[in-house]
Amino acid sequence: MYNIIEILGLIGLSNIIINGIITKKLRAWLYTKNEIVGSLLECAICVGFWTGFLYSLFFKSKMDICVNDILFGGMISILAFIIDIIIENIEVKNGLLRGQNQTENDSD
Repeated sequence: MYNIIEILGLIGLSNIIINGIITKKLRAWLYTKNEIVGSLLECAICVGFWTGFLYSLFFKSKMDICVNDILFGGMISILAFIIDIIIENIEVKNGLLRGQNQTENDSD
């Protein structure tokens, strides 16, 4: 079965593909070549599913598609989506706090 290190690693990989600076140029290039593929790379659910599915398929199940591969893809998909929402909320809260600090400094 899968251990927590594999699961966290795949969630991190999904997040790097979606939000990483290192993959920004690749995402932009793919978007110019194929808008659908480019859009899929912005979707935490999509990237999470394919990351989990492909990992499970190639590294866990001896190259045969089975229910566990699809379920693992789904699990990584939903976990990547949840982590993406948490990160976006943290970024929004930090931005709001920075904005509040700036307006307080401006009024002094």
